[in-house]
Amino acid sequence: MTYTLVKSTPQKVSSRGPFLGCFNKKEEKHVPAGAGPWCSISADPPKPGYRIKSVSFSLTGDRTCFGNDFDREEGDASAGCRQVKRTDKEAVWEFQMLGHEESGRQTSSKSFGELHTVYEKIP
Repeated sequence: MTYTLVKSTPQKVSSRGPFLGCFNKKEEKHVPAGAGPWCSISADPPKPGYRIKSVSFSLTGDRTCFGNDFDREEGDASAGCRQVKRTDKEAVWEFQMLGHEESGRQTSSKSFGELHTVYEKIP
């Protein structure tokens, strides 16, 4: 027996200009034009008698990246994502996005992180 949970982050924004970062949407006006932190998303703990079977992550919006238990780090020059913890009871992914320039001014990108976790009954 298995069950699946999908967890999403609120909308996140990148650093401004040619820098990677991740910030809460409410901080958008104060986001620096420089490298920023990673955001993270964690799987919910399994129900009693269950364990995590598999996990996949996707970032969608202005920037995209994805990964799963087999491809733990995927991305390109516009975004990065990586699995930083994975056990039978825990899974944590981090992500960050690249800003850009519009009409000569540095702006940020907006995206959402989503974690799909499949849990299985412990035999």
